[in-house]
Amino acid sequence: MNTHYSLLFLIILIPAASLSCADSLSSSIVCNGAAFVSSSLISQGQTYAAEFFASDLAFLIRNLNFDAEPKTQTIINATGPLGIDEYSSLTREYEKDSTLCIFDTRNRTKAESSARTLGLLEKGDYSSSRSLPKELTALTAINGSGIIRIRAGTEDENRTTSMKADILGDLNMTEHLTLGGS
Repeated sequence: MNTHYSLLFLIILIPAASLSCADSLSSSIVCNGAAFVSSSLISQGQTYAAEFFASDLAFLIRNLNFDAEPKTQTIINATGPLGIDEYSSLTREYEKDSTLCIFDTRNRTKAESSARTLGLLEKGDYSSSRSLPKELTALTAINGSGIIRIRAGTEDENRTTSMKADILGDLNMTEHLTLGGS
């Protein structure tokens, strides 16, 4: 009898809770084995995808908020191998007044920005924060031993900006990117 009430309560509670909350996820994982986590967002002009794996003793915290202004935070401490693949991109279209054409005064410009961190650490710490409101902001801090590959850039009709970094060995790095601002 109690199981019937419990099931009825869950059937009513789960849809009501999903209608009242924004899309978000918070998780904390401690493992002494293997952990694999992934998450993604594909929205109009905004993309975020991440995959992390850790083995041996690992501690992982992540907060994902996928509302109108997506924001993510990830903190990982691993005593064994740590795999990292994190990608975010932002595409914007905006209009500028054009004085060169007498028939159409709108000039549409499309700007694309992206940032990707990819790597394999023997052991170490990884911390990341990404934000995608009107510009792509990425803050990454890595301390450990392994190989890291970072790619970032912005492209519009008038300008192309790119940044590449490949780091191998014992490393301690911090990087802050702001791409796609007006």
